[in-house]
Amino acid sequence: KSSQTISIMEQLISFNMKKAYFDLVEEKLTTEPLDYAWVVQLYDEIKFKLIGILKPDSELRNDIDERMDSELFEQMIRYKAFDYRDLQQLVNYVFDKILRLCAPVRDPDVKAMLDELNEMMDKAETIPKVLTKYIEYANEGLDIIYDDLGVVLNGLQNENPNLWSDGMDRQSDGGSF
Repeated sequence: KSSQTISIMEQLISFNMKKAYFDLVEEKLTTEPLDYAWVVQLYDEIKFKLIGILKPDSELRNDIDERMDSELFEQMIRYKAFDYRDLQQLVNYVFDKILRLCAPVRDPDVKAMLDELNEMMDKAETIPKVLTKYIEYANEGLDIIYDDLGVVLNGLQNENPNLWSDGMDRQSDGGSF
């Protein structure tokens, strides 16, 4: 019973920390003057998580690198040129890539996140509110991919302990597969 109580407390703490973090993200997006540097950093993190699991010369990686132009995003946010059409394109593009990269068994969860984001946009929620939820859900979707890759790699390592016997650490090269 004690371990169950600890588990519940850990979940509550995790939930509250996550909520506070994303409340702060939304606040940063609505405060004048806009703290765009932080938003651009979060945008870059999503981009780098996406390309981090792809081979450096892959067509998909090159497409993501080109389409998710950090400088253009920063300028659009800074000069308030980022509109609903841009937001919808970003959301659909990133979630299309997450769906391509995740295990098919994860599709319903990822599609549910995308559906919620599209519903928020259909209801004309504010851009900061939708962008905040996008950052949260894109990271959740990417975490699912990375978690699944970790399970696969651990399974491979357990079956063949000499798989990377040359001392190569998969994380040292950015985790590309």
